[in-house]
Amino acid sequence: MELPADHRFIASGQAVGRVTVMSSLRNRARPSSSLEERLLKFAENARAAAKLIAPSRAQDELLSKAQKAETLADAADRLSTAALLHGR
Repeated sequence: MELPADHRFIASGQAVGRVTVMSSLRNRARPSSSLEERLLKFAENARAAAKLIAPSRAQDELLSKAQKAETLADAADRLSTAALLHGR
């Protein structure tokens, strides 16, 4: 059986498995906006969607996701700021 060029075999002890070489498959494009911006945009969209639906479990979940996204955006901002201050 012949495999495509992007597959290699590796041996690990008794187990032998097929691994796909990711360099040929990976999309190397960078996001156009920062993680913080994307999280805040998600939170904004989730809050807007929550306003459009009646009070329900779905609305609560959207608001919860929005709050978590805002918290994560704040944490990511703090971590990136700390890394800049400490030269990492």
